[in-house]
Amino acid sequence: LMTTLYNAHSETGEYMVGQDTEAYENPMYSPETHNPDDRFLFNPKTSSLNAPRPTEANQINQLINGDWLVVQDFRGTEYWTQDGKKHVISALEIEVPDKCLTVPPPSALHTTHDGSVWLIDMAARSSHIRAERDGKLTAIYAPAIEQLNRWIDSSEDNPAALAHYKTQRSAWHAWADALCDLPDQPGFPWPDGDVPWPEQPPKPTRYTP
Repeated sequence: LMTTLYNAHSETGEYMVGQDTEAYENPMYSPETHNPDDRFLFNPKTSSLNAPRPTEANQINQLINGDWLVVQDFRGTEYWTQDGKKHVISALEIEVPDKCLTVPPPSALHTTHDGSVWLIDMAARSSHIRAERDGKLTAIYAPAIEQLNRWIDSSEDNPAALAHYKTQRSAWHAWADALCDLPDQPGFPWPDGDVPWPEQPPKPTRYTP
């Protein structure tokens, strides 16, 4: 005679789904001399003749003292405390603490939260915008002005070309001024929206008569 044996993990006691086996009847068993629990051969610390209980999401059966108990299972769940530190649940019956978020920060500038939404580090946001602005001045503005100045220097005897290049240079100077004035604009550093970058002038062009 055999019956279904429901097995548990030897360390955690959790029910191992899909790994049921068969328990064989104890050949020495006798109703007159044995306890009914001794009829089949199995280890009660890691197996049970009783079927596990129904479970819902984030629940498992755990074998405790020979009986199946339904316990919470959030292992692997990531959460962030209000100081922005990340944690991972690694044990059974541990839930996400109150005022913690399970949604990761949307950017590196979101370093803390208030228990419901992520908050932007205003100082980091300001520094990020200034660094991006400085990058535009170095990588875009400076080469454009350098090119226009060379053309202006070589066009002293051509008033039309000179005017063409100086007009462009004025537009680039105005753009650089607008970039430098960004921190003085209302709403800076705009934590809830896009940065209102000034429109960049067209690439410098040669004078064509």
